[in-house]
This record gives sequence, structure tokens and C-alpha cells, in this order.
Amino acid sequence: MVVSYLWGVDSFGKAYTLSTENQYWELRTNAFKGRNIDFKRISAVQQCAWGLGCNQHVYVYVHNTDVPIRYQEYTYENQRWNPIHGFSPRSLFPTDRNPWSNETGSRTTVEPQLFCLPSEHWSWEGDWYIDENIRGQPTGRGGWQYAVNFNANDRYTADKKWNSCVRRRKWIRYRRYTAMDVWAKVPSLHPDPVEEPFMDLAVGGYELAGQPEGFLTVWTITALGKVFCRHGINKKSPEGIKWVEIPIKDGKGMVQISVGPSGIVWGVTWDGVSVVRIGVSRDHPFGTRWEYVQPPPDIRICQVTVGSTALWAISTNYKVWFRTEFDAKKALLDKRYATGDSWVLMVGRMSSISLGPNDQVWAIGLENRVVHFRLNVTQSEPSGREWCGIELQEWGPFDTTSLTETSSVGISEGSGLSRRISNTSSEPRNYVTDDCDNSKLLPVCSSSIPANIPDSKSLQLNSAAPNCSKTMGIKFLQDLEDGLRKINYTEDTGPREMTVNTKKVPVNGIRTPNNHSNVACVSLPNITPSIPQCPVLNTNLKDTKSAKHIERTTSWHSDATDEIIDFVNDFSDDDVIEGTNNDNEDKNDVDVEVDLSKVSLNDDNSGNKMCNNLNATDKTTEDNDEQDLCNVKSEKTIHDANLENSELDCNDSAIDVIQSYEKLGNAEETCNRDETQDSGIDIERGSPMSRIHSEESVMESTPSVDVSTELKWVAISGGGCLVDSCVPMSWFQSSQQNNAAYNRIEEGAWRWLVLRRLQERRIKETAKFEHYERAVERSSWVKVGRMQYVTEGRRRQWVDCTIELEKELDGKGIKHSKFTCHYTIYGKSRHIQYLLSEITCVLEVNNSDRPAFGIYTGKRVLDRKPIKIRGNSHKEVKEWIAAMSLACCEVRGLHGPPSNRAAWFVSCRGDVFVHETMSDIEVAPSNRMFWRQIGGHMATVESCAAGVVWAIGMDHTPWVYTGGYGGGIFKGIDSSTVGINTQTDTKNIYIYENQRWNPIEGFSYRGFPTDRYTWSNESGRQDCSKDKVNPPSQHWNWITDWSVDFNISGGTDPEGWQYSRDFKSENDMSFMSFGIPMYSAALNIMPKKMRSKASTRAYSKTFHKEKNWRDVVRRRRWVRKCQLVTTGPWQEAGTLPLLDISLQPDIHEEWNMSIALWAVAANGDVITRLGVTKQCPKGVSWQHIPTDQPFQAITIGGRYQIWGLGRDGSAFYRNGVTQSNPVGSAWFHVRAPSVAPLKHISAGANSVFAIDSHMNLWYRLDITPTFPEGTKWIHVCQKVRKVSVGPKDQVWILADYVDGGRGVICRREGINSAKPGGTAWDKGAGGGIIHLSIRGCTKESGPQVKVEDIAKATIHGTNIEDQTDIPVYTSGKDNALC
Repeated sequence: MVVSYLWGVDSFGKAYTLSTENQYWELRTNAFKGRNIDFKRISAVQQCAWGLGCNQHVYVYVHNTDVPIRYQEYTYENQRWNPIHGFSPRSLFPTDRNPWSNETGSRTTVEPQLFCLPSEHWSWEGDWYIDENIRGQPTGRGGWQYAVNFNANDRYTADKKWNSCVRRRKWIRYRRYTAMDVWAKVPSLHPDPVEEPFMDLAVGGYELAGQPEGFLTVWTITALGKVFCRHGINKKSPEGIKWVEIPIKDGKGMVQISVGPSGIVWGVTWDGVSVVRIGVSRDHPFGTRWEYVQPPPDIRICQVTVGSTALWAISTNYKVWFRTEFDAKKALLDKRYATGDSWVLMVGRMSSISLGPNDQVWAIGLENRVVHFRLNVTQSEPSGREWCGIELQEWGPFDTTSLTETSSVGISEGSGLSRRISNTSSEPRNYVTDDCDNSKLLPVCSSSIPANIPDSKSLQLNSAAPNCSKTMGIKFLQDLEDGLRKINYTEDTGPREMTVNTKKVPVNGIRTPNNHSNVACVSLPNITPSIPQCPVLNTNLKDTKSAKHIERTTSWHSDATDEIIDFVNDFSDDDVIEGTNNDNEDKNDVDVEVDLSKVSLNDDNSGNKMCNNLNATDKTTEDNDEQDLCNVKSEKTIHDANLENSELDCNDSAIDVIQSYEKLGNAEETCNRDETQDSGIDIERGSPMSRIHSEESVMESTPSVDVSTELKWVAISGGGCLVDSCVPMSWFQSSQQNNAAYNRIEEGAWRWLVLRRLQERRIKETAKFEHYERAVERSSWVKVGRMQYVTEGRRRQWVDCTIELEKELDGKGIKHSKFTCHYTIYGKSRHIQYLLSEITCVLEVNNSDRPAFGIYTGKRVLDRKPIKIRGNSHKEVKEWIAAMSLACCEVRGLHGPPSNRAAWFVSCRGDVFVHETMSDIEVAPSNRMFWRQIGGHMATVESCAAGVVWAIGMDHTPWVYTGGYGGGIFKGIDSSTVGINTQTDTKNIYIYENQRWNPIEGFSYRGFPTDRYTWSNESGRQDCSKDKVNPPSQHWNWITDWSVDFNISGGTDPEGWQYSRDFKSENDMSFMSFGIPMYSAALNIMPKKMRSKASTRAYSKTFHKEKNWRDVVRRRRWVRKCQLVTTGPWQEAGTLPLLDISLQPDIHEEWNMSIALWAVAANGDVITRLGVTKQCPKGVSWQHIPTDQPFQAITIGGRYQIWGLGRDGSAFYRNGVTQSNPVGSAWFHVRAPSVAPLKHISAGANSVFAIDSHMNLWYRLDITPTFPEGTKWIHVCQKVRKVSVGPKDQVWILADYVDGGRGVICRREGINSAKPGGTAWDKGAGGGIIHLSIRGCTKESGPQVKVEDIAKATIHGTNIEDQTDIPVYTSGKDNALC
């Protein structure tokens, strides 16, 4: 799931975020240019947060993304010709447009040099330049376009003609938003914000349909009760443009406001009455009027919060209320759902409340000021069941638990960011020092310190490696505690006071500027025996003051039986606190000083031995600059030790303690080296960076301290926190030992090395005994099931059948495995039988009523007639598919992950299949290829010869292949133990509501008999009412309700309707989606001048948003989203949604250098992935590549040839891309074919193939190293949906329609230097395939001409086919693709 953040403001005005994948609060107070801001209110969405500062300014915090925020500034330069001046701006007529204007001339702009940046948060990317490609067509010399007049109806051309009297050209410059991950100030209403300060703020509206990408509505309330909204906020303008006042009904002032995801606005007036904004729609995003909603009887509302289908409120007595019958999505059509029905009192007393994107609820408790989360909030139960507290600290310790089990002390400095060290000074910094100014403060856990500790004057605990293994740290502390528990001691009747002097330890991560040492008193049991000296905190004693007793609490470790020091409350610099009871005063800092007494030992030798060992340990670590363990010197011992009743054996305990320290010391260098290697950063030993890494490791390996004070919250915002109520959140889970070192042990390559060596050993030891006769000559097992089989012939029908999967074993392995289907038809018993070696693919197929799967063989691939069998449940079908797939793999000796040279394809159901090359690296004939399934659910897969595979889900989420196998339908031992992750995919289901106009009723459901169904699919040929439409399978679950889809091509009216003259016009124009080639063939014989006009008329949008007097039919599209949860060997590669992706093809299996990976983001931005290697397939980060327009497709050819397609169908070539310069230098425009715009492209070593919107396949001619962009496009064939070009210029396609099958794999034959476009097609596997990739197939042989089905299907023991020799399949004139 995408990482999102919960925002909060504490009692000190500090802003924090809590990530959905972490267990600690992170401070976010940095403003632009390094200033820190305190806040009163914060309202957040997923992409940003808006805050109201204590200085009365409004700020916006935009989360940093891989793709920067860029905005294109443009202007058109206009000129007219006259005989005197030629083309000049001075020749413009008074009725002409201005010399500098927008594209239509309706708005005047300034000269390029006079353009200014909107604010200090923007910066220019480069200088102004001329756009030489407009709508996919190149311009003339100098970027000019010529026309007869500036009339919008006149077409501009690149060539100057005799009647060209005017010309124009476009100037472009980009600016970039730079205030990322910081608070950027937004202009206020007045120059002085105190003149009319803001009092409340809310942000939402990101789900409002028909708005630009990133659209938001920000509403504010001033001290005078006025309401203002911020206009112009979108992805390209995160700050907005201006403030606009929204008048309030009856002049009542407002005190609080809330905005929902769909833009619905609720507020609270001064007298405690709720008010809702009515009329929010696509055309009126800020609504049209206000309407009051009365509160419960004798109750006044003080706060409301709006979600998608829920509304919560808090009254002045701090009770929580829930509003029934509220639905923001339905409110767009019916205002009753905007106001709701009634108020319901909920349990709990809260001071603040907030809703998330999916109506999850967060609130702040009234008494304890703790953030609470509402459990079990679902669509069926929107009010949830109970409140659960989230008691997490600012700094996230490694053993954090939810609620009140364990707490931690926060660590902060400067910006206060947890787990980060901002000081990079070259001076060494110690774990604990006497100088408290601007130094990192660490919590102290006394569970790892003996209760009676001698003084160490200048001891400095050495920092472990950065992010050192938590397993190491836990093991060390456990060993230390075990050793201390072996020390027997007796307690006196009362506790004894001991003071600890340390540097200042902050509580909750909050420090004050005055960092002075204070004194606290610690209550410890009176320890009778003495123990040897051991390294502890720096205890440079100062003046000891009387201090306060601290109660003992349980150890941070659940298995520990000893007791630890508990630092409670705060102490001022000068106060002397006496007594034994704790007070409840809120302080900022805790300073503790230990008064250590002298220690006398029962066994002096053991004490000397311990000191010597400690000194030896320090000496071994002095060689490393980053490891500065100080020598331990005893200065004081514990007084009043009663040795009369003690029998202490210190030898064993001392040895255990020393061994624990030695284990940690020995692990430091290894962890440091491993961690720096994993991070990809070369850190020099002894450098400041090494100290920083060392300090971070100490912070992460230090156990938590149970404190009584916590972060006190005053405001919370969950508008940007997306959580799944069905998935346990990390906030309520104990963090596991899931760190880098643990992962390296569990998922390391050594496992595969051990398995390989065991296999080699088995072969070596058993080879000499192969000639011996086996005790069991042959055995077999059979899997039997009762299903239904669809008969073949003219009268196809489902009949009951018994299917058997039999595997017979002989002395040397698996032989004679076969599949048999027994069925009875017309009273006769028959059966069909195939050897498993002849089955080429087993996959789930679409079936209307019950789940089914298909079985392909070599001959049935050519006939497009698989054996189709349906089961009783999805579970049964999945089990049979898995069993048959594994059995077929065993017959062929296939096991484990796919090879680097495998070919990949994705079915229309999202299932992923791979085809393994043979041992001689030759590909089988197309119809004889064996495809096996692996886990996952994808829409696109891209591979390369190095074994790096990336994929894109149906929701555009990128995934990277982990190297495992199995997952999905493969369970247990049939799946790898590592690399299998959970994958979530979403899909939108659309249906159409259709109406016809008549003079009596107007638009109604009464139509002609020939009209489409009232509720139908896009074609209108299938009845699809809301009740009849189900998710694709039982594995999919609905996650939203049906709603009107306003984001449809052609636009809609405010209610979502589109109008047209007749439904038939849409059916007639939709032939492109059915693959009918007549129109494409007609275009090919038309003159060039007529092609574009005919194409424009035929493919124009028949449905439009405005009703004309001749429009008598209308339609409205409804959408509902469903979700699939599965598993597979895939890992999510970030949250940036992608449209297309391509990997470098001209590499080999042992490639160790970086691999080029280019992609197109969902918004059309071109990006390249840096740091992608065979060892790190996920890469490091994205690098943005500037473009003049959004792209839709990208591909990488040999020698770093980057080709891309713009959304207007134009082709581009990226120049200057090399191994050392992975981003290249500039884009070159390549003219697209004149028939239709290009939609898909694929490049190989020396060839480029593309597909246009009419499904025509084109080949780029004359591509050479010196002229990589080629010369022209050559038409190859029609009816092609996708093309994939391999590293050896192999060409495979997905044909739209072949012999009754759609989505069929075909391979191009006859490709050579004389005919690089090939000569004919070889039909292959097929049916229902949507994507194909052969980018990793480094070698391929020609297909075998003759195809025969070795397995014999029999009926009553006779062959079902008497013809034994299958006719030779040749690619010629009878091939529909040619």
C-alpha cells in the first residue's frame, strides 16, 4: 500500500507526521530557507499539507516526489506581412491579435523577458526557446507557422505559400517548484496578517471529478468569522493563485470548517449550528449556497469533519456524534445526502476529530491528549466499534509496542527529525558528553546497566555501526541481563538513593535551549554484594543535590526479571525537589545524576579480571577512529554494602558481561561495513560521515525508556492517511527483528549456494550406483476430479466428466505422465488423453457462469480450440491449474525461477506466464512453446537478458521481480520461501446508463426495440445492470460503491450525461475496438490529402457534453472499483504510477554494470531509473527527463537508442544517452506516419517497430549508428495490438484477430539484412493475451516447419483423428496477417 502520513500538532505547536509503515512521530517544522514554524492547525491530503502558523501565516507543505513539479510558460509571437516591412509586428492590423498572446489570441501576454516567477518557491529551469513541434507536426524554419489570417478556422502550415499573410511561433520556458518537504508561506489576505488573522483551515476536494490533476480546495475562516477559499490549486500550482471570499448565509460568522474528499464543505457557526455548502459540482467546485443543519437537542456543535460517506462531529461538552445517511458522492446528484438525516451519539469524549480518505477516524482524547484510532470502520459499519490509543513517541525504538506496553524517549536536535544526525562536524562526538550544547541526546535504558554501578570518569560508549543489526543489539542486552541476574543480592527494608549525572535527556524529543545538568534521585534496591566495575554512562560528578525518588518499573525486555531506572517528569536548573512521591508538573527536560559508591568484592580476582577484560576490550577498539570506548577507571564504590548474608560468585557473571561487550564490539565493524555497502555509499573510516553513521546506530540500537510523560496533542489531521481497516497497522504491532542483517541472513544468496552444492553432492555420490537395480521399479499416483467438459463440433454443450492427472515413475524418473478426460455423450462413453509433454499451456479462461480453465497442445494452438473444463469453485480450478502446471514442468525438467532468457506474456485476466528457452538456447516453434504461470497480477511486463524484470499493475503501480518463483495459485513447497510478497491491484468496472428522448416524457428509459439496453457495456450489446455486474472473479472484492464517472472523453454535463443524435453512430464508429480492418484498408488507398480529413470525421467524438436541438439520446457512465489481493515474486518499486517501461536489451547474462531503464509516468513525464543493476534490480531513484509534451510510450534500443511517443502520436529520439550520461542531451522530433498517430513502439539492436491508432504495424527504415533516427516509416501489416523487438532484432507481435482468436502471439520470419522488416508471420500461442515481452531472448533459431501432435486422443481405443501427418503450416497468402 502507498505510504501515507497522519499529521499532528502537539501542545508546543510542533508539527509531526506518523507514517503508515513506521512506529514513531517525525518532526516537520522546517520552513523554506531554514526557518522553523509553530502551528495552530494543520489540514492534510496525501500529496501535501496546509498549516496555519502561530504567526498567523498560512503555509503549504508539499511532499517530495520522484517527478518534480514543472510548469510550462509559453507565449506566441505574432507577425503580419506587408510590402514595406515584410513579416513584422508593426504590420499588425488594429483588429489583429497582439504581438504576444496565447494560442487563440484571446489573451495578451508580455514579452518572454518580462515573465516573472509566481513566488520565491519557484526557479527557472532554462532559458526561453522555440517549440519546433506543435501537435505532432514539425514547424517551418525558425519555428514559424504560416496562414492566410489569424482566424482560428484557418489552418497553419509549416510551408510559406504565396497567400501566407500572417505567421506565428511558440516560445516555451519551464519553471520548477523547489519548496519540497518544507513549509512554504502562502500570501495572506493583507500585507499584515494580524490585520485579519486566519483562525481555522481545511483542505479537500481532490476527488472532485472534472478538475485538473492535483486539484484541491482550501477553505479558511478569519477572526471576523468570514470564509475564504483559495483558487487555482492544482499539481502545477501547489500554492494557488488568490483568495476569494464566500459570503455566509444570514451574515453569521463561522468558527470551524471542514472539507471532504469530494469537495463537500461543512462548518460551524458562532451559535453552534452546523452549515453545509450545497451545489458542489464539477462546474461549481466551491458550491452555490449554504444550508443550515440543526444540532441535536440542547447541544451545540463545536467541530465537524467530513469524509466520503461519513460525517463526525464534537459538541461543546466534548461528546462525539455521527451523522447518518450522509454520502458525499451521492450528494452531487441529491442534496439530501449532503445534509444527512440524524445525529447518533458515540462513545468517548474527544477534543478533536479527523477523517481519512476512506472514512477512517482519528481523534484526540480529552483527558490524556492521546491520539485515538477508530477500529473496524468499514462500508457496512461506517461508525466502527471502539477507540484504540496510539501511544508512540517521536523517536522510534526497535522494540516499540502499541498502547501502554512500552514507551520511548524522543531524540531531537535542530530540526528535531528523528533517527537523523544533522551535525556533520569533523569533531568526534561521544555517546554521552559533558558539553550539552547542540549535541545529540540519547535515551538511557538501565536494564542493560547493573543496579550498583561504579563510576567511570570519562567513559564514552562506542557507537555501533549505522543501522546495526537489532538482533545483535538485543542479543547483547539479553546476554548482559542474563549475566546480571546471576548475581545474587538481598534487599534491605527500604530503597536506597543513587544519583546519576548524565548529559541532558529530553522527554518526548523536545529540548529547551538551556541545556544544563540537573539532579534527580533514583530509587534502587539496596544491593548487598559488590560487583566489578563495568562500562556505563559518563559519570563526571558535579554538585550533588537532593533529588526526587523515582519508582521502579519493569524492564524493557519481556523476559527480564530485574528492574530498571525510570526517568520521570522534568527538573528545572535550580529547583531542588525533595520527597519520595512523583508530581505531575509538565517539564521539558530530565537530568539525572548518579551518586556511585565504592564497591567491595567477595572475590578480588574476579573484579580485577573484569577490569582487565574491559580495558582489553577498549584497547582493541582504539584503532578504529569511529569506535572510542574510553578506559574504565573506578573512582567510587557503593557504601553500606552488607556482605554478611551474601554468597556471591562473580566469576560467571563477570565473564558473561565481558563476553556480551566483546560480542557487540566484534559485530560493530562487520555491521558498519555491511550497512555502508548496502546503502551504496563509500564511507571512509574516521571521516565525519562514519561518525554520523555510528551515532545513528547507537540511536537505533538503544532500548526504550519507559517514561510517564508523552506527546500531548492539540490538533490532528488524517485527510492524507490512507489505511486499510482489514490489514493490521504497524502502529499496533510490536516491531520485529526485521533489519538489514536479519534480511541478509534470511534472503541471502548463500541459501542458493548451499542448495546447489547439495545437489552437486547428491549427483556425485549417487552416480556410481545408477546401474544398480532399484527396489521399486515403477510407481504412480493419480489425481481425480469431477468437473464438466465442453464438447466439440456443431452442437457444443457442457457434459459431466471425470478428469485424471496421472504420473507414472520408472527407475530413472518421471515417464508416461498423461492427462485423461472421461465423459459420456449420447449414451456413449468416451475419453480424451494427452501426454503431459504435449501440453503447451494451462491457464484460467473466461466463462460466464462458473470458473473454467483451458488446456492447449501444439495442434490445438493452431486450431484455437483449447480443451475447456469448468469446475465447481474457483478453489478447485486453481488447484487443478497448479497441479497440471507443476506436472508439465516436471516432465520438462523445469523448476525454480525463470531463466534470464525467458519470454513473458500477460493474459487478459492479469496472469503472468513465462516461456523457458531450451538448453541449446533455441526457441521452440511458436505453437510448440510451453508457457508456465508464476504468481502476480500485472498489465505489463518488461525483461532483459541480465534477469532484471519490471512490471506494471493494472493500477499503474510498478513492481520489480525478486528472483523467486511460485506465489499466487502455487502454495507450500511449490513456491520459493523468500521473495514472495503480497500484491494489491485495483481495477475500475464501467457500465453505461442509456436514455432516449420523446416529446411526452423527455429523456426516459423508453427506447426503440433496436436501441441498446438501458444498462449496458460500452458497445451496448450486453445487459449490465448494477445488480448483475459482479467483480471479475471471487478473488476480487468491491471497495467502492457505484458512482457517476465525470472523467470520460468528450466531457459531461453537471449530472454526468453525454448527448448524441443516435446510439448507432457510436456503434458504427467503434469498429476500431473490434479489429475490423475495412476502414484501415480504405485509408491506405485514399490520397494523402483525404486521409486526415476522413480520419478526423470518422474518429470524432460522437458523444458530447452540451445538448443540441438534434440530440435525442444520451448516456451516462458509472464506475465502481474492485481490488485483488494475491502473492507473487514481486516487490513494489515505489509509489510513482507508470504507463510504460523499457529495459536495455543489448546486454548479456553476466552484465555487471548499470542497466538503462526508462519509463513514462502516469502524468506523461519521462523518467529514468538510476542504479539499476543485476544485484540491485530495484535501482536507487528516478531522474526526470524534461519534455515539451506528455509522453505515452518509451523504448530502449541497442547502443542506448531511446525512442518515445508523445500523446499526440509524434515520435521522438533522445540524443546523447551513454553509459556515462544516462539522461542524454536533447530530444529530436521524428515525423510520424501520415495515416494515424502512433500509440506503441519497440526498438531492438538495430530496428524500430511502431503501431498506430489504427493497429497498423510500421518499420523504421535505414537506422544506422551514424544516423540512428532513420529515414522513413515502412508499412508492414495490419491488425496488430502490441509488438516486442528482441535484442537480436526478433519481432513478435500480438495479433488482434487470427482464425477466431484475439490476442494471438505471432513471430516474424525472414528477417535479415536485405529484408529487415521480415517476410511472413508464424502463428503461435494464443488467445486473450494483452502484453508480450521478448526483450531478454538473446538468441533464437528458426521455427521447425512441421508440427505434429504426438499424443493421440482416443475414443474407445481408436484414434480420434485418423490423419497422422499434420499438414505443414506455411506463412503465405493464406495468412490473415499478411
